[in-house]
This record gives sequence, C-alpha cells and structure tokens, in this order.
Amino acid sequence: MDFEKFINSKIYAIFDKLYHFIMINIIWFLSVVLGFGVFTFMPATQAIFVMQNSMIQEKDVPIFKAYWAILKKDYWKNQKIFIIFFLLGVILFFDVKMYYDQLLDNPNMFNRIGFWVSCLFVLIFIITFINIFMVNLYFPEWKTFKKIKYAFMFAIALPLRSFIVLAISVTSIFIVLWYQFLLPLIFLVLASLLAYITIKVMKPKYDKLLKERKSLIVTDYLN
Repeated sequence: MDFEKFINSKIYAIFDKLYHFIMINIIWFLSVVLGFGVFTFMPATQAIFVMQNSMIQEKDVPIFKAYWAILKKDYWKNQKIFIIFFLLGVILFFDVKMYYDQLLDNPNMFNRIGFWVSCLFVLIFIITFINIFMVNLYFPEWKTFKKIKYAFMFAIALPLRSFIVLAISVTSIFIVLWYQFLLPLIFLVLASLLAYITIKVMKPKYDKLLKERKSLIVTDYLN
C-alpha cells in the first residue's frame, strides 16, 4: 500500500483518533492519581473536555503540550468549582442518609417524602455537574458561582440530553466495574470516551442556544 494513501485513509484516521483517546486518558488518569483525586480531578477532566472538543472540530491536538497548558492555566478556576460541588455532594449524601435511616426506623409519609425529595436533589446535582464542563467550554471567563448557576439552568433546560449522558456514564462505569477484566479501560480510555460522548450529545443544543459563542479549543491555550 502506498504510504501517502494509507495516511489519508479511514483506517489511519481511526487509529489516529484511538491513539489520541488513549494518550489523553492515560495522562488524565495519572494526573488524577498523583493529585489524590481531590486536587486534580476537575482541572484534569476539564482539560480532557477542551481537547476532545478540539478533536470533534477536527483541530490538531498536540497532546502533552496542550494538556498541561490547559491544566495549569485554568487550574484554580476549576478547583474552586470542584470544592463547591464536593461540599454540596457531602451535604446531599448526609441528607439522603439521614432520611434513609429515619425511613427504616419510622416509615411514615414525612420520611418517605423527605427521602425522595433528597434523591431528586441528588439527581439535579449530578446533571448540573455534567453541564458544568460544557458551561466551562463556552463561558471560561465567568466567575465560579455564575458558571454553577448556568450549569443548573442548562441541566433543567436540557433534561433529556443530560439524562442520556448520565445513563451512558453510569452504565459504562457499572459494566467496567462489574466485569473486572475491563478495569484497564479506566486507565486506557474510559474518561476520554465519556467526555467525547458528552460533548457529542450536548454540543448541538449548546450551539443552537448560544449562537454567538464559540467553545474553547486547544489553540485558545497555545496561541
């Protein structure tokens, strides 16, 4: 086979994209582990979103240089968001646990309503967290609380797409954890694949609603 033809072939394009998926995911995984999760999860994941958004728009992605540029430049912005979501998550966890324990001890109507309302808040919390990554792509200059406010608004405005992303994410994670021979996928491809799927599902609606806004790509950090 002619080398130039191979470079321009669909097979090469598939392997090139797979290479990017794997390398981005490996860097993300190492970043999260070295940061003990709480110190790097949000900045590292947002870096994946910017890089995958660039790939979707068929922009060339210099993996290592771009990843670290995004991680460093937006680290504190994304870490502030993570801290707020982490604290809210802890509060919601204990709220659900409290009503669940009360429901077991005294299964009256008040405790049932309290438990299911708490679960509803958890669901809203999760789909808001999903949307915060998209809001970050479109409004990087906004303050932390404004981003969270609009992530919540988009979660409510786009419930179907948010639930699709949630369902795909939960199912994928469950399958990988249930079938232990798939655990290496967490290291190899899972995060970058889920970020890619999230953008593919959510981006058409965001582009339609935000016609005057352009989403972040790698060149915004390298130029």
